[in-house]
Amino acid sequence: MKMVLITLAVVAATPAAAADQFDLICKGAQESVDSLGNRTNVPKTFEMRLDLAAKQYCEDSCSVLGKISEVTERAVIFEQSKSEPTPEGPARWHYVSRETGNFVFATSDYGTLRQFSIKASCDAAPFRGFPKAVTKF
Repeated sequence: MKMVLITLAVVAATPAAAADQFDLICKGAQESVDSLGNRTNVPKTFEMRLDLAAKQYCEDSCSVLGKISEVTERAVIFEQSKSEPTPEGPARWHYVSRETGNFVFATSDYGTLRQFSIKASCDAAPFRGFPKAVTKF
């Protein structure tokens, strides 16, 4: 009897866990503006792996795990600093909309024309997990 209850609890918990772990396949453009105002725009395709419960993510080869700043009903916010650049640092936005799949990474430096952004459209894919860390020590 106890074994049946444990099995049911594990099966019932699995779908919720799966909804918190997924990959994103994203396609869009990377744009940069240098300090002279020269603009470049190139296509950008990338993949991300997200674990919302653990608040961790990685991009492409997953060589570094990042911390997710906040998870809401509408967005996964990777990083958000000031809304305007200041002498102490640039303004930075890094999030994906859970409603539309629109991804934004943007940074703007204080006192210059320099800007960098990636805007993409992302689709969910099955979670491939995070690679095991290989450490030297």
